[in-house]
Amino acid sequence: MTKNADLTRSLGTDPLTVETLPSALRCDPTPLDAVYIRNNRGAVDGQGPWTIEIAGTTRPGILALSEIFGPLPGVELTAVLQCAGNGRRRLPETAPGVQWDLGGMACVDWSGVRVADVVAACGGPAGDPTFLTTLGGDGTADDPARVERSVPLAAAMADAIVADRLNGEPIPEVHGGPVRLVMPGYYAVNSVKWVRRLALTDTETDASIQAVRYRMVPPGEEPSPLHPSVWAMKPVAMILEAAPLDEGWAVSGVAFGDGGAIESVDLSVDGSTWVPVELGPARGRFGWRRFRGVVGKRDGVPWVAARCATGEGVQPRHTAPSVDGYAVNGWEDLAHRLQA
Repeated sequence: MTKNADLTRSLGTDPLTVETLPSALRCDPTPLDAVYIRNNRGAVDGQGPWTIEIAGTTRPGILALSEIFGPLPGVELTAVLQCAGNGRRRLPETAPGVQWDLGGMACVDWSGVRVADVVAACGGPAGDPTFLTTLGGDGTADDPARVERSVPLAAAMADAIVADRLNGEPIPEVHGGPVRLVMPGYYAVNSVKWVRRLALTDTETDASIQAVRYRMVPPGEEPSPLHPSVWAMKPVAMILEAAPLDEGWAVSGVAFGDGGAIESVDLSVDGSTWVPVELGPARGRFGWRRFRGVVGKRDGVPWVAARCATGEGVQPRHTAPSVDGYAVNGWEDLAHRLQA
């Protein structure tokens, strides 16, 4: 699909990587032609008949899309889609990977059916599985580099959907069409594109993208399945704009996380004194909340920071170190540089 050059910028072509600009992030939902693009491999041809294998249920089988969309109850879901490396460019120590600023995210509207309803239509789980393991179309089941991710089954059964529409339109191929898993509240690598197989499994997949990639690996250590997987998003407030006023700055941005309620957002220009700001309405449990507020000028301070709070605690000052710069949520790391 064509991307709007006024709302996006390219970060690479092999594979295609496109970042959403702040001007597009001010829109709800994020415009379809501005939604960021991040594929681990090349895009998949989604044309022609498409089927999904269902495994790990009491009646496993292969379903055509016409057996899923239409016969099963439809649902709509607003959710933030965020690359695990979003904000990596702002870390004090350079990390490998796509150098996202804040444009590896979008808040969009999905339509589809609940994973739980697909599982129920196939007789429910066989045995007592622990994970939902989803295979994407960009690799075969015996390819170590295949895109196949496992997530906790309880979370998937509660919230995940199999989606066929994005912002009211058929999902474009570059975003995983014709059918994509949407795992709300989780980093986007878990929302597998071009779904070919949904399996209820006792163990996580051994695909490299799960076993040794997208893990929170401390610096100096080798990645392994023992390191925490990049699953639930960490709560974060991100400033999109700071407009100058006579006596300060008008600041606006978005706050979101793993589905827990954003209770407050505060601003600071010194890291010690915090000013509460106005929160906009929540765009559903998994969408973001906009915030806006005003901070005064402070001589010698070239930035303004935002931090959010949930029932689980307050956003930290620094991002937890990892070799790949994942899950950036330190308020100092994400501080917005002010124009002189």
